[in-house]
Amino acid sequence: MIRRIVGFLILSGMWISVLPVVAQDCASQDVEAWRTQANNDFDLGNYEEAAAGYSCMIEVSDEQDAFAYEWRGISKQLMGDLDGAFADVNQSIETDPSRGSPYYSRGNMYLDLDDYESAVDDFTMAIENGYNRAYVYNNRGYAYYYLGEKANSKTDYLNATWVDPEYGLAHSNLGEAYFDEGNLDKALEEYEKGIEYTDGIYRAYPRRNRGEISYMKQDFLTAIDDFTAAIEYNPDDGELYLVRATAYRAIQSPNAYADYLRYVQNIQIEIVDLEGTTINEPLDMVEGRVYRQTFNFEQSGGLLQVTAHSVEDGEVDTLILVLGPSGSPVIGDDDSGTDEDAAIRYRIPETGKYTVLVTHST
Repeated sequence: MIRRIVGFLILSGMWISVLPVVAQDCASQDVEAWRTQANNDFDLGNYEEAAAGYSCMIEVSDEQDAFAYEWRGISKQLMGDLDGAFADVNQSIETDPSRGSPYYSRGNMYLDLDDYESAVDDFTMAIENGYNRAYVYNNRGYAYYYLGEKANSKTDYLNATWVDPEYGLAHSNLGEAYFDEGNLDKALEEYEKGIEYTDGIYRAYPRRNRGEISYMKQDFLTAIDDFTAAIEYNPDDGELYLVRATAYRAIQSPNAYADYLRYVQNIQIEIVDLEGTTINEPLDMVEGRVYRQTFNFEQSGGLLQVTAHSVEDGEVDTLILVLGPSGSPVIGDDDSGTDEDAAIRYRIPETGKYTVLVTHST
């Protein structure tokens, strides 16, 4: 299954466990010194120290500092303390409602909660208060996209590229908008700009999306090249291995099975062993769950036949992967059955234990 992606910009970092803000001797420096120190700590990814520095800014300032509250809130967000982050950014807005950036910061927090309507409202407030940066338009476009408002989403991506013609993430997302309209030539044009003007993890988006157009055109080798490049930029994205596996399957390459395994390892949250289980009822599939069952073949030439299919509404696209006696993948499938079913028939080449993994590819 091929599925394209859009992206939004948050400042940096990933969430970690909530940590207390470290204590500082705030009287040792003035406001500007603490600002410089806190900003440097933030840029280095030392969010706990940055939050402490912004706290000292608030303590030693003669009046409430909207900037310090906002950036302490962003630091807390990146530490995983979303409640504290909202409290600080709300205080920043209350202190100076005319500043646009705190609305943008709070809009990003709403994106983290998948509250797209509130995100749109805050990004709009940011723009109305003069904070009309390219990434604000891009993120509002992202929120509109997930609200199903595709026209507004495309308009905001266009606005972002007008504000900053070298803002690559907006070009990549604009390519997605053109793709949805069926305009593949314009989509490719924007993906090319996205590749040119992004780096790191953000370059994975347009490389993947360009690869999927090549896949649609049955140019599978070019698609594989783009998927491989996307993986190099973002090796922790399990879906990239899945889409590359799909392209490998199209050219009947066994490399697909290794990619299926990388996908399973990446998305795996829970392993459910089915040893000694007689399956008479449907199994519940939730995100990240992998069912596992082993079979011991004492003679070669035996037939291993497995089918996994979705029941009722059919929303689960199933995936089967078989590991051989060495633990390496020997065969896999995610779409050879009817609809979104998976099915394999595998003639056992050697004796030993074979492990069947069943999970989802959506």
